[in-house]
Amino acid sequence: MSDIIYTICCYDNTKKEFENLLFNTTILSIKEYAKRHNYELKIINYIPTEIEKLIKDNIGNVKHAFKAWTTKFWIINDFNNSKYENMIYLDCDMYFKDYNSDPFNLPYKYPLLARKKTKPIYKKIDPHISIPYHYSAGLIILNKAHKFNIEYNYITDLWNKNRAFLREEYAISHFIAKHN
Repeated sequence: MSDIIYTICCYDNTKKEFENLLFNTTILSIKEYAKRHNYELKIINYIPTEIEKLIKDNIGNVKHAFKAWTTKFWIINDFNNSKYENMIYLDCDMYFKDYNSDPFNLPYKYPLLARKKTKPIYKKIDPHISIPYHYSAGLIILNKAHKFNIEYNYITDLWNKNRAFLREEYAISHFIAKHN
């Protein structure tokens, strides 16, 4: 297998019932898609120790959701250091509607993320950079030929600049605007 699908399904103890519901619905859809296309599937149902330490050392106590969002950067690094050629990251509350489509055969040049016009908040959180698009991080498609690697120190520098960058979509949008 040269392709992998990642998903994070990791909720705090107050939402375990919801997490179980996802494992019995959307995660089944993701498993079926991976099986049909012979993709490896990696379900992250924990916060990696590296992310726990990164957040503790730089921010302190935050909501569980911020830890899960930051885990997406861990996934990108995991993919970059893996044997796989292509990856899909999909939020665990999303599912594949068409089991026959293959996103790795799409003619794209750059990392694929859903984008829309920028949000006004970007001017407030970093007025020194023009961020024309807001990138959603619920679906990320990367390949080794056209990957991006967001180093953890880049993320922590953004956190120190403005806590709004705890939201992974803001950090990814900033990174793409700065490095595109």
